[in-house]
Amino acid sequence: KEVPTMLATAIKKKEQEWFKEGLMEGRNEGIALGEEKGRLEERRETARRMKQEQVSIDIIMRVTGLSREEIEEL
Repeated sequence: KEVPTMLATAIKKKEQEWFKEGLMEGRNEGIALGEEKGRLEERRETARRMKQEQVSIDIIMRVTGLSREEIEEL
C-alpha cells in the first residue's frame, strides 16, 4: 500500500511541475507576441507619420520594413 501512495505522490508532483512549466512557457510566448505586436504598431505609426510628411512609399518601405500594401492601407 505504501508503494502505490509514493508513486501517486511522485506522479502528482511531476504533473504540478509540468503544469508550472506550461504556464511559464505560455506566459513567455504571450510576452513575446505582445512585444512583436508593439514593434509592428510602432513601425506602422512611423510609416503613418512619414506618409503624412509625403515621404515616398519606397523610402517608407525601406525604413519600416512594411510592404507597399500595408503602407497604402494606412
